[in-house]
Parts: sequence; structure tokens; C-alpha cells
Amino acid sequence: MDISFLKALSAAVRNQITNLKSQTKRLHKGSGAVFGTTYPLETIREAVAVANGFRNWTEVQNLSNNVGQDRSLPAWHIHSRNARHEAYLHALWQTDAEMSQIRPVVVLGEVEYAAYPAVCLWIEQISARKVPGIIAIDTTADTLQKTPIWTAAKDLGVADIFQRFRVIDTREISVPLALTATARDWRDAVAAGLSAVDRKVLEDCKLLENFEELLQGYGHIRNKERIDDCDGYVLCQAAGAIQNPKLVNVAQFEGAEAQTQHYIHKYFEKDSQGFPKDEVDRFAELIKGVEKVISSVGILLRHESLHRPTVVLFDENKPVSVVIASLIRSMYYSAFINDRAIRPFLYCSTENRNCLPGMLHFGTESVVVTGELSSEAPVWNTHHTRSPLFITAAADGLRVSGKWAPTIEQNCV
Repeated sequence: MDISFLKALSAAVRNQITNLKSQTKRLHKGSGAVFGTTYPLETIREAVAVANGFRNWTEVQNLSNNVGQDRSLPAWHIHSRNARHEAYLHALWQTDAEMSQIRPVVVLGEVEYAAYPAVCLWIEQISARKVPGIIAIDTTADTLQKTPIWTAAKDLGVADIFQRFRVIDTREISVPLALTATARDWRDAVAAGLSAVDRKVLEDCKLLENFEELLQGYGHIRNKERIDDCDGYVLCQAAGAIQNPKLVNVAQFEGAEAQTQHYIHKYFEKDSQGFPKDEVDRFAELIKGVEKVISSVGILLRHESLHRPTVVLFDENKPVSVVIASLIRSMYYSAFINDRAIRPFLYCSTENRNCLPGMLHFGTESVVVTGELSSEAPVWNTHHTRSPLFITAAADGLRVSGKWAPTIEQNCV
């Protein structure tokens, strides 16, 4: 059946239900004048339902839920699936492929084919759990609509849902949202933007450890009520202290948390003597680049991430873009890890890289689309991507752990 016809039919049903609910409210309000006595709202509802051909008001409510008028459901809830969506869902069910907190799911094969099972898994997960998720796309495409993820969403019939997501392009000269994060999240995000060599050097000399403690300290000075909210100003303060440690007055951290105060007093001066100049300069330059892009005004993304899915476009070849994308990714992870309620994450690379971004060290509740990267690649030996569930996607089906399932529409049941 034509999708446009189904959408028009659903819209007509929604209009009818809206009219029924309006009639019920008006009749209840005027029931005293009409019937000579005031009836409760439940009685009026039953009467209106029977008068319009329903058996009871429960039928009206069920029909309302089926066409998307249940206000308790999130905007990304799936109300219906087209034939292609059903085919991929059935194939995933046949091969026992599902997202979990235990290990990531990796979809191998050409990106245009791998995107379909990945989007299907991710959208089904956020719909079933009723929680927002995040998609990170490493691409050179200038819009979401030019990526394989959008093509898959459109063919699976969930493009309307994707239209409601926040889309953030971290490659642009500014991000029109206020970004704040914990000191640990900033540290991890900045580390993800460093080269592997610089990251190892800065970890060995404990620069990143000192950077996190300085963020904690300056965050307390700037905002005593929300010390875990470090903005761009705090970020630059901490980076400046790393680059010019002799200008740091340790006495200003007297009001900070005891652990931070103790660390800065005891270790910072000694550790800072071993900071390598060239690596520190590149580190500071990266921070300056991030500070130019992020904003301190506007909608606070950290709060919006609690109730709205996000799509992030970034470029692995641009360190500033990687830092901001990693920071946004952490907003869907760090706040929920202790409750084991980590938000579903979909990562897709259209560039056929032989590596994975640092943001994937979170691992769980993740679907990874890597293109032609082999399952034998050494990248799968790292602690955060070890023992993934591999799905090999082709034009006509999926292969998972020795099982094959077709994805052509006529095989859907």
C-alpha cells in the first residue's frame, strides 16, 4: 500500500479523534444545561464513543495511540514500519543481532548497505527504550541528507522521525549551542583530538591528569554551585595554566574540593616541570581552536540531550571537530553510566579509515559502521572494541555468526 495514502489516512483518523475529544469536553461542560444534571467526564466519554460507532472510549484511546496521539510516547517512537523496515527487522531477529550493554555491534560491508541494519537497530532501540540517542558521522558530506545514514532512514520510512533530531556540524566555524561538561569529559574529548603520539607523551608526563584537576579547580571558582559544569572559559583557564605553570597561584584553589586542592598543591608544580614544550604548544593550540568554535550562550545542549536525539557531523582529519564531537558524545554516556542507562550510539564513517575515533572508547550500546574495515584488523584488539558482534551487510541480506538472513521485502513476514 502506498505510504502517502497511509499517512493521509492516519491524518484523517487523528482529526476525527481530536474532534471526538473536543466534543466530549464541550458536552461535559454543558451537560447540566443539556441533560438537566451534570454527568462525570467518564460517562460523557462513553456516550460520545458509542454515538460515533465505537464500543467504548477505550477503543477511541487505543486508536489514538496507534496513530501517534499518545502524549506519553517520545517524538522518536516508531508507530508504523514499511516493508523494507520490516524486512531488515526480521533479518536482524533471525540472526539474533541486537544492541547490548556488553559489547558493540559492528556492521561490515559497503557503507551504503551497512547503514540499513545499523539505522534499524539504533532507531528500534531508542524507540523501545523511550530514550534519546546519538549518531556521529565521520564524513565530508556537507549535510546529513547527503550521507548513507539519511538514505537508509528514508528508505526505512523513518526520515520523518530523523527530521526532529538536533543536527550539529562540528566542522563549521561555530556551534550555535552552549556546551558545558564535566572535567573528565573535557579531558577525554581533548585527548580524542590529539594525535596518538602526542596523547601517549602527555599521558606519560601526567599532563592530562593535571589538566583535569585544573578544570575541577577553575570550575569551582567560576561556579561554586555547579562545579561539574565547565564551559569554554574554564577550559581556556586550565589550558593557560598548563602552558604557563609559573603563573598559577595555587592559593586561589583553597575553596575547591579537597581532592583537587590537595592534588594541585602537591603535584602540579613538580609535574609541570616535565611538560614537553612542543606537545604542550600543540595541546594549547587545540584548546584555542575549540574555544573559538564553542559558545557560552544559547540552548544548553547538556540539558537538551536529556530529551532529544542528536546527529553529529564531524571530520576525523580536523582535531577541533573531533574534540567537540567527542564531547557531545559524552553527554549521552557519562551521566547514565552508573545507572546502566547508557544512551544508544551509532557511529558511521564514510571515509573507509583504518582506525576508529577516540569517542568509541565508551563501547557499550553502540553500533559501528566502518565500511570496508576487515574483522581481522588490529583495531579490534583494543579494550573498548574487543569481541564485538560482527554483522556483514550485502545488498540482499545479512550474515551474522554463520547465519544468513535475506533483507529483500518479499521475504518479510
